[in-house]
Amino acid sequence: STRRLHRLLSDILDLSKVEAGKLTINHDSFDIRKSLRAVITFFTAAAEQKGILLGVVIDPEIPGTVIGDDYRFQQIVSNLVDNALKFTSEGSITLEAQLLASGDEQNCRILFSVADTGIGISSEAQGRLFHAFVQEQSSNIAHSLGGTGLGLVISRRLTELMGGSMSLDSETGQGAVFYFTLPFRIADSTGVEEGSMQKSFSLEGIRILLAEDDDISRTVAVQLLQRTGCRVTAVADGAKAVAALKKDFFDLVVLDVQMPILDGPGAANAIRNGQAGEEKKDIPIIALTACAMSGDRKRFLDSGMNGYVEKPVEVESLIREVHRVLEEKR
Repeated sequence: STRRLHRLLSDILDLSKVEAGKLTINHDSFDIRKSLRAVITFFTAAAEQKGILLGVVIDPEIPGTVIGDDYRFQQIVSNLVDNALKFTSEGSITLEAQLLASGDEQNCRILFSVADTGIGISSEAQGRLFHAFVQEQSSNIAHSLGGTGLGLVISRRLTELMGGSMSLDSETGQGAVFYFTLPFRIADSTGVEEGSMQKSFSLEGIRILLAEDDDISRTVAVQLLQRTGCRVTAVADGAKAVAALKKDFFDLVVLDVQMPILDGPGAANAIRNGQAGEEKKDIPIIALTACAMSGDRKRFLDSGMNGYVEKPVEVESLIREVHRVLEEKR
């Protein structure tokens, strides 16, 4: 495509600048969360076209604003996500950002990863992967999918130029995870304050009932919630959610909006009408939705839901909404 050709030409120019020592790294303030979301938004349509779930997990402890090169940062992440999309025909791609321990209040180091469920990379190929214009061949799959491998080369060089490092964990047929770390100067403490606030209200031991019909989306959502210390019970449709709630105790219900048999709003309505038990009519309910147009929020609230989180689900947004509805219940 024209977009991919433009990126290839841009990478070639950038690589030549790096090799000549003429590529300049800027140091401006930017919001890492916004940058990661921008990359995800850019690739969402392509992922949906292939039926791949594209998710992002952002550590709430990451500072709100950092000093660095936003353009080059997004270039690195975009190249890794683009590479994952090329070699993943089904399953998921997850972009994750995690704050690493640092004793310095003015600086931080963040670990980023892009994990896919694609064809994987052999150990032999991994040794030569980051050399210019080398790409793994698997029954000519790489050729049919296009690309030169140059994006990985420039991404690693940019990472090193910005004071970081890049590595890979993969096996043939087992998908791949690309890791890279980058150092940043902290511009303010907004993100840290948000993280501290969230830690003050722990989700440890909170029992959550999750209803999501898509297997991959359900697995990802369960993993996101379990990382916060929640105990999660997952079912595949709204009817099973109502039945599970009638049988057991939960602190919160998370319902996907579009499900077979009984959808999210229908299940919420049934719960509010006492079909899961009179004593459970007021349990907090959160919607998971891929459509959050202006009229949708009213529809969710009218069905008895307390709030909603947009897909692809970000752990930060999900935690914030869980906190909010549980605090309102107190």
